[in-house]
Amino acid sequence: MRQNEKLGHCTRCTRVAFAPGTNQTTFANIALVSGPGSLIIASVPTQMGARSMSIEQRLSELGIELPDFADGAYYGHSYGKMKTHHIVGNVLFLSGHGPIRNGHILHPGRVGGAVTIEQGYEAARLTGINMIAGVKHALGGFDRVKGLIRCLCFVACEPDFNDVHLVSSGCSDIIADVFGDPAGIGGRATIGIQSLCDEMCFETWGEIEIA
Repeated sequence: MRQNEKLGHCTRCTRVAFAPGTNQTTFANIALVSGPGSLIIASVPTQMGARSMSIEQRLSELGIELPDFADGAYYGHSYGKMKTHHIVGNVLFLSGHGPIRNGHILHPGRVGGAVTIEQGYEAARLTGINMIAGVKHALGGFDRVKGLIRCLCFVACEPDFNDVHLVSSGCSDIIADVFGDPAGIGGRATIGIQSLCDEMCFETWGEIEIA
């Protein structure tokens, strides 16, 4: 076993001898015993697994290009001190997501006023896409995703607007379209409120079960 030998594009990896038939796509940061009293951590490059390939193909079929939240590109940072996500055990907690693309808010205003139900649905759909991008950013892909646990949705609307569920369906529908049933269908609650940051008409945060 030789240390620091280049594997693919990784220059910090240790060459690993896998047993015949081993699925090498599932290994990363493997602890290897090199000799008595010594331990080597091998960062083995992983390939895209079958689930990630399936999700990426589905996104392509739907004509969806996910934003990249790497290198501080997550828009939530502009609204306060927060991180994009947190993982506890087998649950991925996402920070809030809204209908933002390339720094612009889709359909600002209140539903039932300046924003129609159809526009609110579109804003919620974009929010769902951003949420999916948040999952990919947090996990590096979709192989670990087991299913959506729940989403809490907020709709900025006029006081007499009662169809908030029709708006938040834009978010839950696109998640179901991408991940399928049952993985893409979780619990959901929708709350109508007076306002959101920068006049956004929709916001959500979610919890994802992971492997």
